[in-house]
Amino acid sequence: MLESMDPLAPENLYRKQYGNLKECITKGKAINAVFQLDGTCFKFQKPQLVEAAHNNGLMEETAWAKYLEGR
Repeated sequence: MLESMDPLAPENLYRKQYGNLKECITKGKAINAVFQLDGTCFKFQKPQLVEAAHNNGLMEETAWAKYLEGR
């Protein structure tokens, strides 16, 4: 992210709100609504929790469609 993306890219601006990438992951509401962090592995929350995240507007439609495709 630091080397390959523009400093003002939306992803970098989001990350900068938290100081570092780890804090972004552990404190970000949307990320924790969809994923749980198990060591260094991301695992999806239970399907009903992911659906609730989508219904609450925490997932873009493209991400929701890919999630459903994967399930």
